[in-house]
Formats: sequence, C-alpha cells, structure tokens
Amino acid sequence: PMYHLKLLGGDLEQVVYLSLRQADRRLQDLEDYPIRVAPLLFKGGSARERSMNCLGPQNLLSTTAFPAERTAVCGPLSLKLDPDGSLNTTLIAATRTEVNNGTRFKLTVFTSGPSEFTPMPEMRNLPPTPKAASTNPPPPPAAPTAAEVDTCRHCGKALNASGFGGGYRTIGGSVTVHSECYDEYKISTSPKCPHCGLAVCKQAKQEDGTNFSGKYYMVGDQQIHAECFAAYQSK
Repeated sequence: PMYHLKLLGGDLEQVVYLSLRQADRRLQDLEDYPIRVAPLLFKGGSARERSMNCLGPQNLLSTTAFPAERTAVCGPLSLKLDPDGSLNTTLIAATRTEVNNGTRFKLTVFTSGPSEFTPMPEMRNLPPTPKAASTNPPPPPAAPTAAEVDTCRHCGKALNASGFGGGYRTIGGSVTVHSECYDEYKISTSPKCPHCGLAVCKQAKQEDGTNFSGKYYMVGDQQIHAECFAAYQSK
C-alpha cells in the first residue's frame, strides 16, 4: 500500500518518524519473522502529475533496511520543505517477501508539524522523476502504459471495477492485477511441476492435503515442488 504524506506549515523543515510493524510471530507459532518489512519514503507525491518513475533511489528519503524483526523503524528524518512551505512525499509500506492477501500491518507516522496523510489506491498518482544532472545519464525505467495500469492483467477488468476492493498488486513494474485475482494469476503464470503438474508457487491446501510452500528444487531447467521432490526422486 502507498500513501501521500504532505508536510505543511511555515517552518523551514519538519521531523518525520516512521514505524511499520507486522503481527507477532509467537501468535503464529513461528520461530522467526518470514516477512521483511520497511517503511520507504520518497520525495514527490502530488496528484496533479501521474507517473511511477519517482520510485527510484535518487528520490529515496528514508534509510531503513529490511530487518528480520517484527518492527522496522525509520527516523528521525529532518526534511526541508519547499519554498511554498510544504513537501509532497510518497510513503510505501514495503515488503521484501511475498505476502498473502489479508496480512495485516501497523503503520505509524509522526510529524513535528501539521501534515496530511491520504491513501493512494493507484500507483499513477506519483510525480515524474526529475532528470539527473549527468552528461551520460542511465535510461529511465520503462513505465507501464495507461492500459496496463488501469486494467487487471488476469481478468481484464478495470482496477476500480465494481465488485473489487480497490487494491491491486504490481508485478515486475508493468503488470497490475486485482488483489483478489493475484493468487489465480500467480498460479496461471508459474512454471508447472513435472511430478504433479501443478503450479510451482505458494498455494493453499490441495484436495489431497498437500500445502505447497512455494519452495522448489531445480532439476535441469524444471522446477519441482519441495513437497514433491522425494516422490519425484523415487520414480
């Protein structure tokens, strides 16, 4: 999820403190935290211009790593405001590992002055990246077309179509799918296990009771479920 955080007020700068917390591992009978989380803050976020190119290291304001802990903390960050007395930023509750639908996180934001905090349901509500001052700058990353951003790659319906919650996933920077379609899209596009014929990805419990974790072994150019590997070897 992404949010537009706009700092306001007459001060020349504000101090921002961010915290992103996941569920307690002990409540899930886990020995460690399989999900790595971090709050990422980028400069830019005006809804008047729309592009996802600003999500680059040149605009990253936070310095938080992805710790193997329950909570990732960033701050205090001293941010200078623009001449108009405000600063538009984009805040992302980011993860480095795949997250199932319904996973809950707690995002906390403290600012030393007045601010506005607004959810951003669409990734195009971002300003374009300023051109780097370089004699030979690298080419900018390819941005998805309007059709790719507006339409779910799996079902072909608009991202804001009725019957959907409004959330979506971006895959590879150019493919967008409804949150409700993500699992089916993942299954339809993942390689198939040569032993059982099912998609090699994390899946809910099957009819035979098998619960695929998403882990696999490589044999040649084929991916084999970790759960199928012993049976595959015995053939």
